[in-house]
Amino acid sequence: MAELEARKLKYPNTGTEAFLMGILVEGTSTTAKFLRANGITLFKVREETLNLLGKSDLFFFSPERPPLTEQAQRALDWAFNEKLKSGESGEITTNHLLLGIWSEKESAGHKILATLGFNDEKAKEIAKSSYLFILTFWLTSGCQAKQANNSDGQWSLKDFQIGSPLGNGKFGSVHLVREVKSRYPVALKITSKEQIENIAEGDSKSISVAH
Repeated sequence: MAELEARKLKYPNTGTEAFLMGILVEGTSTTAKFLRANGITLFKVREETLNLLGKSDLFFFSPERPPLTEQAQRALDWAFNEKLKSGESGEITTNHLLLGIWSEKESAGHKILATLGFNDEKAKEIAKSSYLFILTFWLTSGCQAKQANNSDGQWSLKDFQIGSPLGNGKFGSVHLVREVKSRYPVALKITSKEQIENIAEGDSKSISVAH
């Protein structure tokens, strides 16, 4: 999609700005939704691209596969390396790609994002959603969370290193933590006994950890 966007604008190369437009053209990813929720739309990115890079010659035709610019290649390499560091299987996500674009501070993509209000704080939000999964402990009888690394197959607070708070949820505070044995980062919800007592039976399955 990025190559197609470069060709639409008759650019000779696929740059970070084309990556950004590609993310928004696809439109269904959490990254695209996050960008739109923060006012960064495809129309605005195209407009800023033209303001920054200008229009191509009317009689110039882009190659069928416009090669990547050096900055775009570095952004892609950054995304690939971050994916490897995460230890997750599968392909590079649009989150990784967006952060790769943001890492190239002199690139058109970074400048366009900054112009449209994207900043380091928003990049951190994207990064958190890339590496976190929600750890759930079922409170109903006979349905407790298991972990293969533990001898008894159950998690407890001693299995985690508690990190910085991420925010407050409906039933308690959410913290960034790391599972001690696997070193995997997770989001952990901590709920008091008093809060648990006030939870309706139908909501009990959504609670994470109580202490």
